[in-house]
Amino acid sequence: MAASSGRFESAKSIEERKEQTRIARAEVLRQAKANFEKEERWKELKRLRGEDTWMLPDVNEQIEQFSKAIAMAFSRKPT
Repeated sequence: MAASSGRFESAKSIEERKEQTRIARAEVLRQAKANFEKEERWKELKRLRGEDTWMLPDVNEQIEQFSKAIAMAFSRKPT
């Protein structure tokens, strides 16, 4: 009885609507992928130019070593 109260929709129109949805999703996915790749290229260029580090390499290395030492000290459990 529920079918008689709703309106009829042909299988062809349902398939057309599904195909439009597939196309729209594919376009959104393509655009998102293009934006991601553009962002990654931009980040890589910045890294190659050295814009990702604002400290001297020696200073940066000392800070990383210090951070690792602190992390190891806190990760050890007293026995």
